[in-house]
Amino acid sequence: MVHINNGGFSGYGPGFWGEGHDPYTYDVLGPDDINMTNAIEAIGWSTERVHEPGEVGAALKRAFAANENDQPAYVEIIASQYPVYGSWASA
Repeated sequence: MVHINNGGFSGYGPGFWGEGHDPYTYDVLGPDDINMTNAIEAIGWSTERVHEPGEVGAALKRAFAANENDQPAYVEIIASQYPVYGSWASA
């Protein structure tokens, strides 16, 4: 299983919670507040958390190798907070 985690729960943005209550969800809980890799590892899966783009390929290879040994695998890729649902980041 691959989880691309932008810490934004699909990136709800201003207006979702109503006027005056519109934080982006990554302002409420970020990827370090809820560590899915730790939770999934606790149920016996092979897990890996990736922070750098250059690490993704190797992490996926290790996950496939675990699968070949009948071990379920989970790779959590920590991504930027953008794009936020309905909008894109600008430079």
